[in-house]
Amino acid sequence: MPLAKHGDQSDDGRFQLHVLGSSASWLLQYTSPAGKRREMGLGPATRSSAASAGSSLTRARELAHAAREVPKRGTDPVDERQARRNGERQTQAAQKAAEAQESRTRDHHGRAVEPWMSEKHGADWIASLQNHVPRGISNAPIASITAPQFLRAMQRMRSVEFPELDLRILETRQRVRQRLEAVSDEAVFSRAVPQQSRGRHPPQDARDDDGEEGRLIRRAAVPRGPDFMVRLRQEQGMAPRCSEFAILTASRTGEVLGAPWLEFDIDAGTWSLPSERMQAGEPHVVYLWPAARHVLAGQRQLGTEFFFPSPILGRQPLSNMAMLNVLSRMTLRDRTTMHGLCRVTFSTWANDMGAARPPVIEACLAHKEADKVAAAYKRAQFTDERRVLMNAWSAFLAQPVSNVVPLRAA
Repeated sequence: MPLAKHGDQSDDGRFQLHVLGSSASWLLQYTSPAGKRREMGLGPATRSSAASAGSSLTRARELAHAAREVPKRGTDPVDERQARRNGERQTQAAQKAAEAQESRTRDHHGRAVEPWMSEKHGADWIASLQNHVPRGISNAPIASITAPQFLRAMQRMRSVEFPELDLRILETRQRVRQRLEAVSDEAVFSRAVPQQSRGRHPPQDARDDDGEEGRLIRRAAVPRGPDFMVRLRQEQGMAPRCSEFAILTASRTGEVLGAPWLEFDIDAGTWSLPSERMQAGEPHVVYLWPAARHVLAGQRQLGTEFFFPSPILGRQPLSNMAMLNVLSRMTLRDRTTMHGLCRVTFSTWANDMGAARPPVIEACLAHKEADKVAAAYKRAQFTDERRVLMNAWSAFLAQPVSNVVPLRAA
């Protein structure tokens, strides 16, 4: 079968076969709605046999006919095709991003949740996200989710899925948000998403019912709680003991560093902080269990004004830098912070394990309560529950370390 020669072979004046060496392609010349003459490629021309050439020509003519109809709608066929291709690429990119986000969530679940939980609680963790997070968020690239989108999702759980706002729903909302925070924190830390100028991200910016206090975002991957405590207790010095006490009590570092002995009642096992030393401006009581009391007993022998005095300036409290140096010695300073270890890890454990009701967890953390009357009521109401929760936290941190890692089916 003779092949067309080099150059353009016209079919009807505007439908052409463009030949260049051994390759050939179909072209359509047309006038765009803007009055410009343009060319549109219609794909390669197959010339290996008469049958393939005929099939190629038929397909090209069908595409040409469809393209000629587009300007009648006031649209340029080349622009329309490019827009369609861009949409397909965006859809594919979104699918890949969604798969990456799902993989990131699954990875966090397998590494940071399953080792802490029973099989049932681990299944509940992932099911809560699958059942309650709207597809617009769960399938979106994690870097594209904004705080307003996240807030609307949380409000939807309150007003649409659950029209009756009861305690169970509040607990579900809080746990879903907290679990998304954990995944988002690690995405920020691993630079999968950019860290915002305020150092926050959507799950934190959308905290619509937890007061003004923000949480530190760098709650990155840290060793399992009991494993970390074993390492920490092997560190010698004032700063490691201060860090240990702060973790055991889930306290802010400033509260621990500035603690004078007069705030402690060792016999009662309480640490009473006055309102002027609290971020929320309300007095707060921390319940101390044996591990925390053991640290107290060791520090009592120093006979100083402050619970954790400066080794150099004995009449001054220990500096915050000393606690950061502990993380540096343990090669963890680029992965987390003392706030993350002391408070966010406690919140993560308590919420994920269902160790207590969310209001009790918030009371232990002394998060700000807008209604002072309600805050006072909660402090009185949750006393027993807070004692039980802090005891459970102390017991969790005291668990024996195991080097056996269970293998799970893929």
